[in-house]
Amino acid sequence: MTITDRYSVTSSAESTRQDSDIARRVPFPLRTDEVIREAILGAIRVVLSDRPDFRVEWESLSITPIDGKPGTGRCAVCNCWVYDVENVTSLTPTMINRGAIVNEQYLCDEHLPEDHPVAF
Repeated sequence: MTITDRYSVTSSAESTRQDSDIARRVPFPLRTDEVIREAILGAIRVVLSDRPDFRVEWESLSITPIDGKPGTGRCAVCNCWVYDVENVTSLTPTMINRGAIVNEQYLCDEHLPEDHPVAF
């Protein structure tokens, strides 16, 4: 049996103007990619350590900038990144939490009113 798991991790940092200039030229430091890959693989191997029949291999890493993208914002309750499912464009990153705008505030699917179609 072969399965593909998809994990989403959001990372951000406060930066200086110089850091921002560097970030525009280099999408993500390659050394950091390797560190992230090894950390994720190591954690999954630990969880599956009692299953010698499972082999864990890396498939891919994708980086999607979120800042300034249309239809995205932070949940007003938990501060997680969300995209507004009701206003998705071709530029909206959809690999983050689903949500919607209610009373002019972004809310993730877990904090939407119970009667909202996207609510969990």
